[in-house]
Amino acid sequence: MIRVQLENTDPELAEPANGVSPGQATSKIANFNDNFKVNLQHIGGPDEPGSVKNTAAEEAHDERVNKHFMRQRQSREKLMVGLVNGTPYTWKRIGIEFNDMDRKMSQTFREIILPGEPFAAYAYTHDKKAKAMVQYELVGTSEKTWFTLRISSGEPHQVTVEYGGALETVANGNEGKRGSVVDLNVDRGVACATFYLTGSEGRFLSNDAPVNWMHTMLEEIGNHTLREIMLPRSHHAGMYTLNGGDGVGFGGRGNTWTQDYSVYDQLKIGGVRVIDSRLVLTRRDKKVFESHGSKVAGAWHGSLGVSHDSMIKQINRFNDEYPGELIIIDVDGREMRDNKKFNQLDAAGVAHVVESFKRLKHRAVLVPGEDIAQIPINRLIGDGKSAVIIRMEEYRTRNLPGEGYPSATEGFITNNELPYHKHWSNMDNAEKMLKDQTEKLLEYKDGRFRQLYVSDFLLTQKGIAVIFGNPIRVLNEAAWKKLIETFWGVFRKDVFPNWLAMDAIRGGELRGIAMTVNECLVAKRCGKLGNRAPDAEDIKVRQLLIVDDLASIQNANTSQLAHITTSANATTT
Repeated sequence: MIRVQLENTDPELAEPANGVSPGQATSKIANFNDNFKVNLQHIGGPDEPGSVKNTAAEEAHDERVNKHFMRQRQSREKLMVGLVNGTPYTWKRIGIEFNDMDRKMSQTFREIILPGEPFAAYAYTHDKKAKAMVQYELVGTSEKTWFTLRISSGEPHQVTVEYGGALETVANGNEGKRGSVVDLNVDRGVACATFYLTGSEGRFLSNDAPVNWMHTMLEEIGNHTLREIMLPRSHHAGMYTLNGGDGVGFGGRGNTWTQDYSVYDQLKIGGVRVIDSRLVLTRRDKKVFESHGSKVAGAWHGSLGVSHDSMIKQINRFNDEYPGELIIIDVDGREMRDNKKFNQLDAAGVAHVVESFKRLKHRAVLVPGEDIAQIPINRLIGDGKSAVIIRMEEYRTRNLPGEGYPSATEGFITNNELPYHKHWSNMDNAEKMLKDQTEKLLEYKDGRFRQLYVSDFLLTQKGIAVIFGNPIRVLNEAAWKKLIETFWGVFRKDVFPNWLAMDAIRGGELRGIAMTVNECLVAKRCGKLGNRAPDAEDIKVRQLLIVDDLASIQNANTSQLAHITTSANATTT
């Protein structure tokens, strides 16, 4: 285990709520096992690191690199498939076929999936000829309703879901109609190809929900506040590209890139609504970049990511194309730095960053001093227009030159107006991280604390793995699997993260979990969901099965509930 003395670091290494001081944390220094050359010189030369401008051509190159990286990540032997039942209906398997696949397929996909029950399992494909089909019926709908999950042959194996019978979802245009087909984004590198279905007959939401999902769900979440709903958060959202092509010191793609796709893509496909921002201001040309790194023995090691110019254009473009969404940019005060010695920005530097943010369109008009977390969502986006909020720590906004820090009437707030409690596990083992996040969630949410709760559900490179281990994006594929197969199953009434932050956001899985939580545990429109929403109204389910089938389902329910209870107890003790 490599232990180093850190100075001011990435906030994950200095989060006081976690009981980890900067000097006790393990540095994220480097990773040479990412098939990329790491230049040990500063960006722009030793005198002016970070002075090289990030161009559109460079970002296009990084996007091509990422797509190639995604193709390399596809295993020819197995893939993980997840199903999220956010409905009041038991899902009964009514058909299964497979060719050139492991014969355990029939055991892998359960005969019964209960309302609210987590499910994720590996399908062993062996070779590119392998294919499979599994059908599930929603038991008790007024019209026969089912869906067919298909794993197709080829490289990579595509996973799709076709709607059967009366199944329809809320979507755009002809999407969501009976017979529609949903692609689960295996070609985008998702760690767990997940189909989610939430709501009840007459209003189902699924993978094909409109991009402006918050606007779509206003009837469910409009009267609730930020303290009561869940939003997807992107960890180090701008670290999907490397400014200048090289890292600083020992920084490189493997230990600083946290995302694979652009901020625009994270907003559109990933459903992200909270952007984690860590900024560096260049000394010579006063350019602002996203960053990820740490100071070790007085020297900063890390990388500069997307330019602020590009990020703001991407956010503006998204809001122009998909109006009606709330987007919060959470600027970390500790990580606003210069690029000479990477010290914290002085007041003049912070003022420059603030001016850069003023180019954001659709900034919210808020009341100074008001607790943003207690404002109903309808007040923010109920008029169908987007609302952008920039949040900074109050201590970084003091004594700014010129006009000072803008007020809430211009969309700028501080932690005084939107406080939160964040927990980061600082672990590299998925099981241990899951246990830690579960324990802290249950501990903090017991009694509903007043502040928002932020879960950093992510894995961190540790020790020698910082240099020779898997890249951050690969390491965190295990976190996605734990999210679908276990963590979301812990959520219940009032007990879930308000902001759930993740690395490697490649598909819509995080959006799906947030929509399911908001539909079932906030709006309570999915029935009791296995008693996870005990005060929800029961939704009448037609008993269409013969007695023998009903008895078998009840027996299966009993045994599976016992298994879930045992697993939950094991996780939280």
